[in-house]
Amino acid sequence: MKTIRHFSYFQILLLLFSAWCDANAFELKCPETLSVTQHIDAPPTGWTSWFRNAWAATGTPDQADVIAKIPVSHLELYINDPGPSNTDDLPPDGGYGEGAGASKNYRWSGLENQKKVIAACTYGSSDIRLLYPLPSGISRCLSRFNRHIGRDLILHCEEKSR
Repeated sequence: MKTIRHFSYFQILLLLFSAWCDANAFELKCPETLSVTQHIDAPPTGWTSWFRNAWAATGTPDQADVIAKIPVSHLELYINDPGPSNTDDLPPDGGYGEGAGASKNYRWSGLENQKKVIAACTYGSSDIRLLYPLPSGISRCLSRFNRHIGRDLILHCEEKSR
C-alpha cells in the first residue's frame, strides 16, 4: 500500500513539473500557406501573359488577378521590428548551411538580453513574411520543420532558467 501512495505522489510531482515547464515555454506554428494575389501591369513588348498554377488552373492574368497559395518554407528571427533600417535576420547557431547541408531545424540561443524578438515565417520565393512578436524573457528557440505532416513549421522557445 505504501508503494502505491509513493507512486501517486511521484505522479503528482511529475504533473506539476510538466505544468511548470510548459508555463516557461512558448510555441508558435507558422500558417501552412500564404495566399497572395499576383498581378501583371503589362507584359513587355512582344510578350503575352498566361498563368498555370499548381492545381492546373489556367487563364489570362489581365482578365483576373491570379491567386496563388505558397507553402511555408522557413523561419527567421529578427531583433526588434524589421524594416528599412533593420533588414538582417538573426542567423541561427551555426548558420543556415548551404545546399544538402541546409536544414529546416535550427536553434537560436542567447536571446535573453534582447528587448524584442520577432519571428518571421517565409513562403517559397515570395518576398512577403508573416511576423509574430515573441514573448519577452525567452532565452532560446528551436525551429522544427516536418513536411511529412502537412507543412508544419513550429518554433519552440524557452524562458531563461531561473
